[in-house]
Amino acid sequence: MLFRVSIASLAAAAAALLGSAPAAKAQPAYSWNGIYIGLDAGYANGSGSWVFTSTNLATLDTPKLDGWLLGGSIGAQHQFGQWVLGIDGSWEGGNSLKGSATCPGPTFTCELTVISVATLDAKLGYASGRWLAYVDGGWAGGKIDGRTYTTATGVVESSGSGWHNGWNAGVGVDYALTDSVLLGLQYDHVDLGRSDDTLDKVAGGTFVIDMHPQFDEVKARLTWKLNTGN
Repeated sequence: MLFRVSIASLAAAAAALLGSAPAAKAQPAYSWNGIYIGLDAGYANGSGSWVFTSTNLATLDTPKLDGWLLGGSIGAQHQFGQWVLGIDGSWEGGNSLKGSATCPGPTFTCELTVISVATLDAKLGYASGRWLAYVDGGWAGGKIDGRTYTTATGVVESSGSGWHNGWNAGVGVDYALTDSVLLGLQYDHVDLGRSDDTLDKVAGGTFVIDMHPQFDEVKARLTWKLNTGN
């Protein structure tokens, strides 16, 4: 009988101790609200049609664009439950996204280079803790350079540049490594639109070309959230 009473007393004492122990503090849910700035680096691959407007003659094959882009972005987001709405602006450059093809005159090469790209996108995401998956899309613009040169010697015969306006759309995923540092991976299709650009001939005079660059890009992003208190 005494043994049973002792067991009961110990059980009651243990329950009292557990009841008086402080409860573990719940971790606050991560918030995607805030203003963001970031850096990114991406590989792009695509094509850029080239037509001489005055004669309506195109290059004998389509210039294939290939190269790397480096840049940065700034944006803002607001979270509604698990849904996240945002706006994001970016700029990328590097002068390495280019392609060439044989001109209608087979002794010449036509070269197209994407000098820089700017975007302004709306963003819709779905958050799960520190993960955010999203789609985005909007306006895209870019400075495009065109030139022709003698294939055998590399001597430039004409050159010029112009600004193109188009669109972009993509998907991506971000992970909040800390409350203020995010890592991300993003895919975008960028269509910089068709536009007439003037090339100046070295020997004098000009001619107009119709260029239409478009490409797919996969880029890694490193982003900083500026207001971590939200």
